[in-house]
Amino acid sequence: MLREWLAGHGVRALTDAQLRAADDLVGRWCGQGGPTLGGGLELTRSRGRLVLRRRRWGRDRA
Repeated sequence: MLREWLAGHGVRALTDAQLRAADDLVGRWCGQGGPTLGGGLELTRSRGRLVLRRRRWGRDRA
């Protein structure tokens, strides 16, 4: 379901590690930052919702 949601927002080429990090953001969130995805996008949480945004300069996490 998460992979489908991301694909619906234009994120199609995900590594297994990226998908696991996105799943952790959903199910085991403890204030951690989100994973960087393909195309310079970062998945984050804001007010309990998933948000895709352009990655900020200097933040290069997988």
